[in-house]
Amino acid sequence: MIHLHVHSHYSLLEGVAGVRQLLGRAVEYGMKALALTDTNGLYGAIPFYRAARAAGVKPLLGAKLGPCVVLARDREGYAQLCEIVTATASRESAAAPVFQPWPFAFGLEHLFLLSSDRALIAALRKEGLEAVVALTHYGDSASRYRAGSLHAFAQRLGLRSAAVNPVYFLDPAQYSVHRVLSAIRLNTVVEQLPPGGIAEAGDWFRPPELMERLYAEWPSALEYSDWIAEECSLELSFGKPLFPEFPLPEGETAFSWLWKKTFEGLKQRYHPLNPAIIDRVRHELHTIHTLGFAPYFLIVHDIVHFAREQAIPIVGRGSAANSLVAYALGITRVDPFKYDLYFERFLNPARTDSPDIDLDICWRRRDAVIEYVYKKYGAAQVAMICTLNTFQARSAVREVAKAHGLTESQINDVAKSLPHYGAKDIRAVVKSIPECRGLRFEEEPLKSILEISEFIDGFPRHLSIHAGGLVIAPERITRFTPLQRAAKGILITQYDMGPIEELGLIKMDLLGHRALTVIDDTVRAVRRNRGIAFDIEAIPGADPATAALLRTGKSLACFQIESPAMRALLQKVGAHDIHTLIQCIALVRPGASG
Repeated sequence: MIHLHVHSHYSLLEGVAGVRQLLGRAVEYGMKALALTDTNGLYGAIPFYRAARAAGVKPLLGAKLGPCVVLARDREGYAQLCEIVTATASRESAAAPVFQPWPFAFGLEHLFLLSSDRALIAALRKEGLEAVVALTHYGDSASRYRAGSLHAFAQRLGLRSAAVNPVYFLDPAQYSVHRVLSAIRLNTVVEQLPPGGIAEAGDWFRPPELMERLYAEWPSALEYSDWIAEECSLELSFGKPLFPEFPLPEGETAFSWLWKKTFEGLKQRYHPLNPAIIDRVRHELHTIHTLGFAPYFLIVHDIVHFAREQAIPIVGRGSAANSLVAYALGITRVDPFKYDLYFERFLNPARTDSPDIDLDICWRRRDAVIEYVYKKYGAAQVAMICTLNTFQARSAVREVAKAHGLTESQINDVAKSLPHYGAKDIRAVVKSIPECRGLRFEEEPLKSILEISEFIDGFPRHLSIHAGGLVIAPERITRFTPLQRAAKGILITQYDMGPIEELGLIKMDLLGHRALTVIDDTVRAVRRNRGIAFDIEAIPGADPATAALLRTGKSLACFQIESPAMRALLQKVGAHDIHTLIQCIALVRPGASG
């Protein structure tokens, strides 16, 4: 018997178990397959899929959407599922049924739609769409009657029924955790949870033999559940970069065009262009070509080129500065040949994931660059990446205490003294905090509050927008990831950075940076007030006036060299040029070792 309606903690503030815990239970029970059907989302789909494959369990991907559970039969069904989830999660009320009437151009050939909503099932039937009638039996007379009635209803319509007991927690004892999470979600206290606002006490992970006893009257429902699991054959690919189509001149390939643009840039930057530089850039281009990353460099170069044309300050940061190709294309500003920077730290044949070039952009005009990317590749292929915010010690205790009915004053007494980190061992930690010694953590309700806070440590709490992550897909993005509407109104992926990269989608980090804005404002002020053609790129590396400021540690408000440790080090070593400055930064960030 296979469970087809299963919630993990990615059913935000509903599910109680992590995906590995669910899979561990499936392995323990000898189940060959397991579904993940979180509420209104596929947030945990990729971690679940990969973990299931590693555990030898067949992963079935789906979602609980209003009165239905929708499962993907295959890769096309997965794309359609992403489309349905996006349509549901983008509505003002995700709880409102999105299926009446059926609003999509596709039918159910690549999907299974399971529901116990008779009106919905009948309405879909009129549209020529056959749903699976979901039976749920907990062992009591009321649910037995409902299941029997639904089974008869399915037979009258000529439909099949399946045994579909929801799973929200592993064991009955975890129902209390589900109730607390539900109270947090509904902004109420546990004692006042509304009827129908939470799962049933019987929604736990039952073993196959118990399910067989429950459905002894309807064995065909169990058999059909197993058949559905066998019919689902979703294959997702990982690791291969999926580049969007980049417009190229006629007769050019991505690599030939990258080669030409790179040598154009080299000729502008080096006079003369000596053999050592040519040898190095050929080595880099060969590596880029071997790994198939030429389109990525063209995409980044195009974004930088647009920003420069619009006089928007932009610069590549991080290990990309080790690439002579990136420097030649104007993506980075640091000469890797001059400073003998090691290219393989940025890119080498041992890696298969796409290179990661973070772009710092004037924070005031970052939106203009993002808008350009949307227009370049089409809004249907671009989205901002989400980040999943999780429970930490203070947030967990504060929310759980509120759900238990503690007053704000009582909550503050407990939460204000807690450290800013995970809640996993919080009961042990609070014993060593002097401010907490007067609190009675071994008595109720604090005892239960801390136990549940530890339990939900690291659970996803809600989605927010990544600081700068943006994804560009090779076709409609919902063929790869579902989207949902963020608080600001924009559509964001339901997958965070990890799954996005695993799927091979191209991620761009377009980061707003105030330091670039300050520099740009300063340059404009110098030009305006002094009447000179001041160029920030032409400042000499050993400017005497700048050296005097560095030697005396007068670098407040200067990015990366304003901390007390940096200013003290600058004074101690008598910093006077760019080389000394580089060495000081390397010592403090991330620090010397050995």
